[in-house]
Amino acid sequence: MVTFTLSTYNLAFRRPLINAKGTFTSREGFYLHAIINGDDYFGEAAPLQGFSEESFTDVDSFLRARSVEIEVYLTEGKLLQPDLNLNSLIDAYGRIRKVFASYPPPPSVYFALDAILFQYWTKNRIRSCPPVSLNALASSISEVERAVRSGFNTVKLKIGIDVHKELQLLSEIRRTWPDLNIRLDANQGFSLTQAQKVLPLYAQYNPEYMEEPTKTAGESLGLKSLTGITFAADESVRNQQDLSKILSYNIHDVIILKPMLCNGFYELLNMIKLAHGGDKKVILSTSLDTGLARRVYALLASFFLPAHTHGLATGFLLMDDVWSDDHLITRGCYHPELVFCKK
Repeated sequence: MVTFTLSTYNLAFRRPLINAKGTFTSREGFYLHAIINGDDYFGEAAPLQGFSEESFTDVDSFLRARSVEIEVYLTEGKLLQPDLNLNSLIDAYGRIRKVFASYPPPPSVYFALDAILFQYWTKNRIRSCPPVSLNALASSISEVERAVRSGFNTVKLKIGIDVHKELQLLSEIRRTWPDLNIRLDANQGFSLTQAQKVLPLYAQYNPEYMEEPTKTAGESLGLKSLTGITFAADESVRNQQDLSKILSYNIHDVIILKPMLCNGFYELLNMIKLAHGGDKKVILSTSLDTGLARRVYALLASFFLPAHTHGLATGFLLMDDVWSDDHLITRGCYHPELVFCKK
């Protein structure tokens, strides 16, 4: 038997989060508590304003109108026990998507439901999975120092807001920690003219990669040869069609996927497979979600992308959390839990 209940949350950030797309002061969303064969499983549905194609209201309307179909979806999924590899999981998720053929869920709802099934399918079937290396977010020299002391080897900085201050920070980081791995995220914040002018300045600090310097991939075509920077696609990739287009440009060596935005695990796992076929590095990143989503991202990264460093250490940004994963992060690594979690 499968039953579920629905709850909402609205959590304040410790301080306003500012990037090239705007300022965020809180995070709101939903979580589903499913009981399958007497065990508890949780899935989060949390659209992110400015990034998701659906709104909070869209998700609320679907979850309240389609409870019967949601129970059918989870019940049909419960009957499956796919092998825990990409092809078998893609096939399993593809088979049950027919339940929603006439009224597809918003992407974040698909994530919540598929996350519940993934946790159900993995429960008691493996004994351990490898830890996941993480990058730390930082916006000041003190935050970088704290990350290094905590065991992180990679830091990620937001750029495109105040170029002068960002370059000063990068200079100080390189003087203090010359071997620290640095990732830069512009959130499509530069015009082509600005990018041509300032990206060579960022390039001198040898970042591992830069995410989305301009609003379109086409605008970035000439920047790679101009700057020598490795580019990563993030906002531009939400489904297989987006990814195929990005791969056709052949300027991005890294593909960053936010599972909450990728329209469920069927789409997400196909995208991982497609990116690997194009010899691209795949990084998983949060959408500033709660621990209920982050623990699932860590499981996915451990299963399918264990060799890379992922962007999952964002729980500290929230004043409070629906479920804390602090105990799972030590020395810059996430140690995934295989048992179902209690809220």
